[in-house]
Amino acid sequence: MTSPTIDLSGVSNVSLNFWQICDTEAGWDYCYVEVSSNGGTSWIPLASYDGAHTTWEQITLSAPTLNNVANAKIRFRFYSDTNTVADGWHVDDIKIIGSSASCTTVAPTAPVVTITKSGGQVIVDWTHQGANSAYEVYRSATPYFTPGPATYVTTLIAPTSIYADSSGLGNVDINNNWVIRAKVSGSSLVWDSNVVGEYEFGLQMAP
Repeated sequence: MTSPTIDLSGVSNVSLNFWQICDTEAGWDYCYVEVSSNGGTSWIPLASYDGAHTTWEQITLSAPTLNNVANAKIRFRFYSDTNTVADGWHVDDIKIIGSSASCTTVAPTAPVVTITKSGGQVIVDWTHQGANSAYEVYRSATPYFTPGPATYVTTLIAPTSIYADSSGLGNVDINNNWVIRAKVSGSSLVWDSNVVGEYEFGLQMAP
């Protein structure tokens, strides 16, 4: 069983992790784990197994030959003769593990939001945090709401850190609240601000 070509450019500390059952005739039938750094033109052995190992075991093998290799391959090669039949070799949950600067995940920083009013507008503002790339604005008449598609208003690209809203200021039937969601480019991680609302101006929710 041979993998497709794997691009490990920029990856260091490469290791191979998998689970196996190796149940063969000891000394005659072998399970070979091999790697290639040239797309399969030649192969380098990492490990071999034989004998009766009938329960699943986890294996981790260091594979420094694959560090920073653009045309890496791995294969699991089984050799057997025609004498003495056993269960054979089962391999599952194969992983290649390594370290790379591109694997670093940067989490957004939650903005601390304040609210003021200016004329007929509500001014929502916060301090921009360096790693944040954008801020999503959410608005709801429900206090302490959870941001979602129904409450989404707009997206502001950092370092913009202020939003002016003129929807319903002073109307107790539309006593709005806001949340600012911080995002980082290239990451699915988000972080929500505190909730601010018109109640901070002494307005009351409609009964």
